[in-house]
Amino acid sequence: LFEILPFLYLGEEKTSRKREMLGSLGITHILNVAAHCTNHFPDHFTYLKISLYDDMRQDLLEYFHSGIMFIGT
Repeated sequence: LFEILPFLYLGEEKTSRKREMLGSLGITHILNVAAHCTNHFPDHFTYLKISLYDDMRQDLLEYFHSGIMFIGT
Protein backbone atom coordinates (compact mmCIF):
# COMPACT_ATOMS: atom_id res chain seq x y z
CA LEU A 1 0.00 0.00 0.00
CA PHE A 2 1.48 3.35 -1.07
CA GLU A 3 0.42 6.72 0.32
CA ILE A 4 0.19 9.09 -2.64
CA LEU A 5 -1.31 12.02 -0.69
CA PRO A 6 -2.39 12.27 2.97
CA PHE A 7 -5.88 11.15 1.91
CA LEU A 8 -5.06 8.96 -1.11
CA TYR A 9 -3.56 5.47 -1.22
CA LEU A 10 -2.73 3.08 -4.04
CA GLY A 11 -2.95 -0.62 -3.32
CA GLU A 12 -3.28 -4.02 -4.87
CA GLU A 13 -6.02 -6.64 -4.69
CA LYS A 14 -4.33 -8.37 -1.77
CA THR A 15 -4.51 -5.17 0.26
CA SER A 16 -8.20 -4.72 -0.53
CA ARG A 17 -8.95 -7.79 1.62
CA LYS A 18 -7.49 -6.23 4.81
CA ARG A 19 -10.54 -4.49 6.25
CA GLU A 20 -9.06 -3.68 9.64
CA MET A 21 -5.89 -2.18 8.16
CA LEU A 22 -7.88 -0.05 5.69
CA GLY A 23 -10.14 1.16 8.48
CA SER A 24 -7.19 1.98 10.74
CA LEU A 25 -5.83 4.26 8.01
CA GLY A 26 -9.12 6.15 7.92
CA ILE A 27 -10.05 4.87 4.48
CA THR A 28 -13.76 5.27 3.77
CA HIS A 29 -13.93 5.12 -0.04
CA ILE A 30 -12.34 2.64 -2.44
CA LEU A 31 -12.02 3.12 -6.19
CA ASN A 32 -11.81 -0.42 -7.54
CA VAL A 33 -10.53 -0.43 -11.12
CA ALA A 34 -9.69 -4.12 -11.43
CA ALA A 35 -11.87 -6.26 -13.66
CA HIS A 36 -11.50 -9.37 -11.52
CA CYS A 37 -11.47 -7.91 -8.00
CA THR A 38 -14.70 -7.76 -6.07
CA ASN A 39 -15.71 -5.12 -3.55
CA HIS A 40 -14.90 -7.17 -0.46
CA PHE A 41 -16.54 -5.07 2.28
CA PRO A 42 -19.52 -3.13 0.89
CA ASP A 43 -20.96 -2.71 4.40
CA HIS A 44 -17.79 -0.96 5.60
CA PHE A 45 -16.60 1.15 2.66
CA THR A 46 -18.09 3.17 -0.18
CA TYR A 47 -16.97 1.73 -3.51
CA LEU A 48 -16.87 2.83 -7.11
CA LYS A 49 -16.25 -0.20 -9.33
CA ILE A 50 -14.79 0.43 -12.79
CA SER A 51 -13.92 -2.86 -14.45
CA LEU A 52 -10.69 -2.29 -16.36
CA TYR A 53 -8.25 -4.80 -17.75
CA ASP A 54 -4.48 -4.48 -17.45
CA ASP A 55 -4.07 -4.19 -21.20
CA MET A 56 -2.43 -1.55 -23.40
CA ARG A 57 -5.58 -1.43 -25.55
CA GLN A 58 -7.85 -0.58 -22.61
CA ASP A 59 -9.31 2.92 -23.11
CA LEU A 60 -8.95 4.76 -19.79
CA LEU A 61 -10.04 8.24 -20.84
CA GLU A 62 -13.74 7.52 -20.65
CA TYR A 63 -13.40 6.64 -16.95
CA PHE A 64 -11.25 9.55 -15.77
CA HIS A 65 -14.11 11.92 -14.95
CA SER A 66 -16.06 9.47 -12.81
CA GLY A 67 -12.89 8.31 -11.04
CA ILE A 68 -11.73 11.84 -10.30
CA MET A 69 -15.19 12.86 -9.06
CA PHE A 70 -15.28 9.83 -6.75
CA ILE A 71 -11.83 10.59 -5.33
CA GLY A 72 -12.91 14.18 -4.71
CA THR A 73 -15.82 13.16 -2.46
